[in-house]
Amino acid sequence: RAFPSLSSAEFIIYRGLDVNSLPYSDVTICTLWTSAYLLARFSNTRGKFYFVQDYEPLFYPAGTFYALAEATYEMNFHCIVNTPGLYEFLVQKHGIYGEYFTPAVDTDLFYPVESLENKGNDRLKLFVYGRPHHDRNAFELAVATIHKLKQRLGDRIEIISAGSEWEPADYGLEGMVNNMGLIPMDRTADIYRQCDLGLVFMFTKHPSYLPLELMASGCVVVTNENSANRWLFDGKNALLVKPFPSYIVDKITGIINKKEEMQRIAQNALSTIKRLSWKGQMEKIWNFILKGRDNDILCDS
Repeated sequence: RAFPSLSSAEFIIYRGLDVNSLPYSDVTICTLWTSAYLLARFSNTRGKFYFVQDYEPLFYPAGTFYALAEATYEMNFHCIVNTPGLYEFLVQKHGIYGEYFTPAVDTDLFYPVESLENKGNDRLKLFVYGRPHHDRNAFELAVATIHKLKQRLGDRIEIISAGSEWEPADYGLEGMVNNMGLIPMDRTADIYRQCDLGLVFMFTKHPSYLPLELMASGCVVVTNENSANRWLFDGKNALLVKPFPSYIVDKITGIINKKEEMQRIAQNALSTIKRLSWKGQMEKIWNFILKGRDNDILCDS
């Protein structure tokens, strides 16, 4: 349903390890570091591409899995890289050959309320991206920040979380936060529109799509400084913070009574989103796939 133009395409779901039993393909794309090892063994294809979604060694402590994930960037695949910041990091560290895309947002789903004038009212509504089992999202930092926010603001702030199933009482947050768990995208968009600010942490080289979705929904984004980020600017279209709970709380409380400043940041964020386009970015990736390496055309357009 999401891609009607592919309705007539043939899909083969194969769960085995003998990848060379699969039929020939002009182009083969692996999408996770583990699948890169399968692609390395697959010979019945003309072009091998690696869709690098994040710097996946950082999903693990330094050790076996870190080393195995890192080694995939030395496999000489054509890389399709998620964000320019991650691309630049991979070029500098591993000398990859590839192309990047800058993510965009489905604005048919993520859009703001008709007016941003209610942003910055006395009772603040904060969305928190809460995922206890994903280290890169720094859940412990979010928990400490929630505690300090409630201590300082009390009932002046309402906190909503989503992204994973967990019980607030298990983390000392009972009565402080309402966790919605895993919810459909359309419901997520509705929640974003109801909120004044969105708190998202991401400490790998891919800075997450959530800030963009929150921005498109009219929220002021609060997120960590990330050298891989190319579209968030502190005090202009977002609030960028250091990983100290007190610092984060000061940043949030420093803006909640500045209604005009909140509206300005939210409006600038919407302008940022308008400049991003999936269509243009995917056309760039499509042309990269067609050309292959050194203009060795893989297939005709």
